[in-house]
Amino acid sequence: MIYISLFFSTLLASFTSISKEFPSKKAYLFLCIVIFFVVALRYASTDYFGYLRIYEGVGDFSKLGLFIYDLNASTPVETGFALVIMLEKFIFGHYFIFVAIFSFLSLLIKFSAFKKLSPYLVLSLLIYLSDEYFWKDLGQIRNAMASGIVLWAFYHAYYRRFWHFLILVFAAMLFHSAAIAALPFYFIRYFKSSFFLTSALFFSIFFVALFGGFGKLIPEVAIQLGYSENSRIVKYASSQYVDGVSAFGGTFSLQFLICALLLLFYKKLSEKWVYNSFLIPVYIYSSCLFFLFIDYGIIGGRIREMLAVPVACVVIPSFVLLFRGYSKILPYSAIVVYCLIWFSIMMRGRAPYQSILQFLF
Repeated sequence: MIYISLFFSTLLASFTSISKEFPSKKAYLFLCIVIFFVVALRYASTDYFGYLRIYEGVGDFSKLGLFIYDLNASTPVETGFALVIMLEKFIFGHYFIFVAIFSFLSLLIKFSAFKKLSPYLVLSLLIYLSDEYFWKDLGQIRNAMASGIVLWAFYHAYYRRFWHFLILVFAAMLFHSAAIAALPFYFIRYFKSSFFLTSALFFSIFFVALFGGFGKLIPEVAIQLGYSENSRIVKYASSQYVDGVSAFGGTFSLQFLICALLLLFYKKLSEKWVYNSFLIPVYIYSSCLFFLFIDYGIIGGRIREMLAVPVACVVIPSFVLLFRGYSKILPYSAIVVYCLIWFSIMMRGRAPYQSILQFLF
């Protein structure tokens, strides 16, 4: 009920926010605060107790490496995540407080990025609540933190601030190693013509149609390069994580449809909102990588969650800019349908929301 109420409240606010008279910044701030309390006060969500075990195990500063905290052979923990745990333990020392602090930092990073990069803030929140992004904040929190930092890295990449970009991607890698996938995207400005984008999109589709992707080659290459069998990139190949999105299934088709629409209106969208000239190529190329690695579910999924999903939150709302007056309802309605589809997928089999407040009252 909490999830449904939050989604439809944001949907209602997003509808009124496309009007210039609506105080969208105040509505955005209010909804951000509500989302924070929902995320920070959660209990028994996805990976909640897994992170509790990590929280309890982290504490020895001598195990801290450049990128990895050596908790044990089967559970590598990124350094940034371990540092936040140790800092919280030094000041407070309670898992509930750690979850609240980490949630605040993660949401602040991504919501401030939305404010910079999106033409319609509340509509960005609606997309955030619909696709996997919100659900990562409720569960796989390292991924959620890292992808928010990567979104800021793209902001600086647009302005050609290479060192800002590099530092932010490095910072994101301290929370999730998959953030390394963002590094080549600084140079995307040299390959952002419609010809390159169209060629990449159709090559990836053609390759998947013929071979099903080449994600499963990754663990084999990793073993040849000397990676341990306990490394995540290898051990996931023989687990349930190898299965993911079906090629040419629902998620695949939705992703391709958004890519095609962005490509079709690329020039107009870039003229209406300057960041689109950089972010649309990021979305399309990251989607191509997602397609190519789709046969190794966790790799393809991490690429999509780290790169494409955050960018979608700020790019998709700009379709509304192509219309004026009451005609804005057309792209807005299409975006709502997109969000409803994703929200229904995310809610499928979802356990009811639980809060730590049950232990206080």
